[in-house]
Amino acid sequence: LTNTYIHVSLLSRFIDNLFNSDITHTNTTYKVCRPFSSNAVVIATISHVLKAAIICKGVLIEWVTVKGYDEPMEIEDLWTESRYEVFRKVQEHTHSAMLHFFSPTLPELAVKSYMTWLNSYSKLFLEPCKRCGKYVSNGLPPTWRDLRTLEPFHEECKNC
Repeated sequence: LTNTYIHVSLLSRFIDNLFNSDITHTNTTYKVCRPFSSNAVVIATISHVLKAAIICKGVLIEWVTVKGYDEPMEIEDLWTESRYEVFRKVQEHTHSAMLHFFSPTLPELAVKSYMTWLNSYSKLFLEPCKRCGKYVSNGLPPTWRDLRTLEPFHEECKNC
């Protein structure tokens, strides 16, 4: 029991340090809480654009919920989708990126890389698609961010 407690305590401290000092992005704030015992929920507020609840199991990201900046992000509704189509689409993309950046052998690098990618949404409504040059297509801004370059694309433009 003591070894388990020490392990959980170290993981908790690791997540706290990672989001409170190691990961810094302009106009992004992080709030770490633990409503589910040792597993952390990190609420990231990115500019005045969106909020993301990042649910961690140990040091691995297990689930992400994305909502608009004006939507409530409460612990009891972490599984409720955004009322806005644009943020539901961004949430889909966050799940793809979560799988892309997954690395159980380098969890710190994985989380930092993922958060850098997620932070690229700070200009969700300000940047045009790199393929077509439009700000809006099919009623949405470019909701996909390239996993390597972080460039914005409309979903229909990303594979062209």
